[in-house]
Amino acid sequence: MPSRFTRAQIDEVYNVLHANWRDWRLESFGTGSDEQAQPFIAAMMFRVTAEMAEWADALPEGLVRLEPTLSPA
Repeated sequence: MPSRFTRAQIDEVYNVLHANWRDWRLESFGTGSDEQAQPFIAAMMFRVTAEMAEWADALPEGLVRLEPTLSPA
C-alpha cells in the first residue's frame, strides 16, 4: 500500500516543528505509523497555540497529531 504522504511532506513538517520547538513549547515530536502502517508525526506540547493550530489545519489530514498535556475540561 502506498503512503498517503511523501517523504518531502513528512520532512517539511518535522523541519517546521524543529524550527519552532521553543516558541511552541514542544516537549517532544517524532514520526510514527498508524494501524494501516501510514506515517504521521506526533507532537507533544504543553498546549496548542492559535498559531500552531492554524499551521496544522493547513496540512493534509492525518499528517500531524498535536497532543497537548493541557486541555479544556
